[in-house]
Amino acid sequence: MTGTLEWCGIHLGETNMRRWYLTESGLSIAMLAALLAGPANAAAPATGKAASPLPAFGGIVVDQTFSSFGHAFFRNFVAYWRDNALSDQYLISIHERVSARSGSQVWVEYAQRRIFQAALPPSHLAIRAMSEKAVEQVYENMMNVDVQRLLMRDQDIAADEI
Repeated sequence: MTGTLEWCGIHLGETNMRRWYLTESGLSIAMLAALLAGPANAAAPATGKAASPLPAFGGIVVDQTFSSFGHAFFRNFVAYWRDNALSDQYLISIHERVSARSGSQVWVEYAQRRIFQAALPPSHLAIRAMSEKAVEQVYENMMNVDVQRLLMRDQDIAADEI
């Protein structure tokens, strides 16, 4: 079943509606560009604060996996990730490096930091269990990154350079 994918009122073209998650870097770049171009031009709310130059967005999980095992990890990870209370506030990406010699490696990035990395097991049942543990570890590491950002104040070094 094909249809139109529209996100934040922006028409992104024809796509397969069963694969609504982000699978191609071109689509994710188009969506992020549309986010930056669209809602940022909206009028400021009546609270007296100026409109932010960047829109507030989150809850996006970008899929950069290639193999069927990588896609299985992504689907299971997202299913468990959506059960977290604060999952809609974070932008994360899941990457995969496929190797015939050492197997597939997956990692999760948040705020330009690798916060989880593991080798994919060759069983879909083991991938499901691993993705559940990965969500717990990613969530804990994200909280540590956020606490470190709040505690680190240095005029010479930006928070993401440490």
